[in-house]
Amino acid sequence: THTMSGVIRSDTSHNLLTQAAHALWSLAEELLNRNQIKDAILCLESIYQYKVEDESGDAMCDDSDNDSFPVTIKVKTAIRLAELYINYTDNIDHAKQHLD
Repeated sequence: THTMSGVIRSDTSHNLLTQAAHALWSLAEELLNRNQIKDAILCLESIYQYKVEDESGDAMCDDSDNDSFPVTIKVKTAIRLAELYINYTDNIDHAKQHLD
């Protein structure tokens, strides 16, 4: 059994990750309301930077196949990030990368 910050990875951790994603989405929207675009983007990108670790602290997977957050969470986050890049930056390539 693998742990994640002391929590056994199971349906419970899946629910906790989903709740964490919702909290990050809410925080990102609040940051947008305050015109803190960069911080909102960084908040959403943190979902992609999250790594599941085993008990020794070693990463179990890399960013390319990180399955710690449910796929639906990652897809919704990617779409929102693409929207932010399109609406608030000139970095269309980065927006496309999130849609790929």
